[in-house]
Amino acid sequence: MYHIFTNGFDLLDSLERQPAFDVILLDIVMPGMNGIQIAKEIRRSNETVKIIFLTTSAEFAVDSYAVGAFYYLLKPLDKDLFFQILDKTCYHIQQEETQSILLNDGKTIRRLPLHHLVYCETMQRTLYYYLTDGSVVKLPGTLGELEQQLLHVDYFAKPHRSYLLNLKHVSSIRTNELTTILGNKLPLARGRYHDLTKAYLAQAFSEDKR
Repeated sequence: MYHIFTNGFDLLDSLERQPAFDVILLDIVMPGMNGIQIAKEIRRSNETVKIIFLTTSAEFAVDSYAVGAFYYLLKPLDKDLFFQILDKTCYHIQQEETQSILLNDGKTIRRLPLHHLVYCETMQRTLYYYLTDGSVVKLPGTLGELEQQLLHVDYFAKPHRSYLLNLKHVSSIRTNELTTILGNKLPLARGRYHDLTKAYLAQAFSEDKR
């Protein structure tokens, strides 16, 4: 399904009411707001949608990547190249969906690649997402809800009732605790050491084979 908008204001209005697009094709020169300005507004509330610019000038190429453009294509478009780019974009989206989760605080939708997530902690129906850059995202939710999304991923494990952990970001494991690449020490529940160590070694071995 696709929608056509004759100006940026209508697009932004639609995104406020139903922010469900996977890909947005934007011209640069448009009435009212140019494509770069529109993209900046989109990024205020949606970091995940793929933006592809279509324009007659390379003048705004650098600006386009500052707003997270997926591609910057010059007109006139080569038909074969255009559909090749669309196919590649769709493939990229499918890959992200299988290796990422969506975080929604009611104002902003953000796709979080799983390799950026070190671990998640729950406290009083609040989830704390600890990311590889050292930042922490705080959102309402329960660990049970997150488990349904993550425990099917072979490199996530539950070392304790209050934590979900990315085994790729573990630096050491002891009988009663483990340490993440951030330096945080997490408790390891009694009886979990053997299974978690086995999963950790299996994950590390599979990484070495790639």
